[in-house]
Amino acid sequence: RAGNAAGAGALPPDARRDKAAQLLALVNLGGLEARRPAELSGGQQQRVAVVRSLANDPAVVFADEPTGNLDSKSGRMVFDLMKRLSRESGTAFVMVTHDVGEAIYLSERVVVLTQRPGRVADVVEVPFGRSRGPEVRRDERFLAIEDEIDDLLRTRRPKTAPGRPSG
Repeated sequence: RAGNAAGAGALPPDARRDKAAQLLALVNLGGLEARRPAELSGGQQQRVAVVRSLANDPAVVFADEPTGNLDSKSGRMVFDLMKRLSRESGTAFVMVTHDVGEAIYLSERVVVLTQRPGRVADVVEVPFGRSRGPEVRRDERFLAIEDEIDDLLRTRRPKTAPGRPSG
């Protein structure tokens, strides 16, 4: 469309189409480029949102409750996609979630916030590395971290253990 340029660094139309097709193929949606959002399932729409956020090759993507409206199977698929894309592209995902287990499973660190005003109550390091699989959820350390974060969420007060930020 004339007069609707995305800026000086914008890709030409053919390159934009190629990039969109490449990103959609990454999330198993190749061939659905012509579909309208209403013609896609909730999980497909969420995967489109994830790859749309990667279109300009960002260093960081901020995701606020990225699976809040999805069933658990579709949510796990989107989280696994974010993990894979982070590994493959080097993009960091900063995610807001209320699901403690998913936060631990996906993250290298979990930042727990106080209630209003939202301040850092604690930063909990997650020791499992980036290539962890679902079996990590049964690891005793995982369960201990989950308990620790649940306790922090109940109190929402900064923790002052040695070596931990206090907010």
